[in-house]
Parts: sequence; C-alpha cells; structure tokens
Amino acid sequence: MVFWLKRFWPLPLLLSLQFGFMLLPQIDLFASAFFYRAPQGFLLADNMAVQTIDTFFTYLYLMLLLVLPWMMLASLYWMGDAEAGLRRKLFYLFVVVALAPGVAAGLLQAESGRAHPVDIETFGGHAQFTPAFLSANQCSGACSFVSRPATMAFTLIALAWVFVDRRWIWGGILLGAVVGLSEIAAGARFISDVLFAFWIVLGVAQAAAWLILGSHRIGSNSGNG
Repeated sequence: MVFWLKRFWPLPLLLSLQFGFMLLPQIDLFASAFFYRAPQGFLLADNMAVQTIDTFFTYLYLMLLLVLPWMMLASLYWMGDAEAGLRRKLFYLFVVVALAPGVAAGLLQAESGRAHPVDIETFGGHAQFTPAFLSANQCSGACSFVSRPATMAFTLIALAWVFVDRRWIWGGILLGAVVGLSEIAAGARFISDVLFAFWIVLGVAQAAAWLILGSHRIGSNSGNG
C-alpha cells in the first residue's frame, strides 16, 4: 500500500482535492474574497501587467503549435537522422501543448458553463456561483473552469521529461502558481480553476511521456538519444 501511494501519489491527491472542493465549494469563494474589496472590486482587475500576462499565456500555445513543428522540420532538413531523439522530444512537447492548454482547457471552458468570479452575485455580478465539477449555464464560451493561462504556464513541467531534470517540475509549478494567483486576484478565475489546470497538464505530460518517450518516469525514458 505504501509503495503504491509513493509511486502513484498524484491520483489519490487529485481525488482528495476533488472531493474537498465538492464537499466545501466555499473554498473558492473564500480565496477570491481575499482579493475583493467592495465597492472597488478585485484588487488587480484593471492591472495592465496582469492583463498582459493573461493575454500572453492565453495565446502562447498557438505560437508553440506553429514553432515546434517548424523546429522539427528544420532539424530533419539540416541534421537528418542525427537528431531523431531531439525531434522525438519536440514532438512530445507539441503533443502536450496541443492536448493540455489546447484541447482539454478549450473543451472544459466551452462546456463547463461556470461564470468567472467577477461575474457572480457574490462579487457584484449577476451570475450564480457554480462549484467546481458541476455543469452550469452561467457562462458560454471562454468560461472560468479551467484556467487556460495557468494551464499553459504549468506546461513548463513537460521540460522535466525533455531535459531529464525534476527541477523543471518545480519551475512549472511556480510559474503556474504566479500566473494563477494573478488571475485570482483579478477576479478572472477561482482557485480551483487554477489547481485543476495543473492536474490536466501533469496527466497529459505523463501519458505522452509514456507513449512517446518510453516511460512516464523522469530519467527512465528511452528518448534521451
């Protein structure tokens, strides 16, 4: 049992967090309220730096979906088989970016119907609050769950499998936390929108590493050549 928990700790931790937010959805409201002051609103709602960060990380994945294939083609043209291992790693990054901030975050935002904090009645809006993981009709299109900017920032953890260095995991967590915190302070996302963005990235990164690099464990893959 202990061995299983040590090796597959993300799953029980994810389930525990999910259960916690379903049991105590007020966690989202409490965290957002920390950055809200009536009648002014959220502390960083009009902050230009936060808006720039949000826009940059919202669309960064589109740029990477163009740059990464170009790098693969350039490697093939200039170096041929000599850089097959490099192209495998670039393809791995392409898949993670396409599936996590691209497909997964996009589908959840389109289908969750969860209103952003700034739009709910608790914080001066007109929409109703929706707990995480419950379907709603309070938003259409780019809804609150999950945070695409945070998802893109957390995607930095994928470099841990590319460079076989676990420090990228912590770097990705830190970057995602900073981006996510700025969104929470601006009233753009709930804390659960940020937290579960990380688990999407981690799941995609590990699954893609297993399929493309040969192992989901950092340092055990066969794509180092």
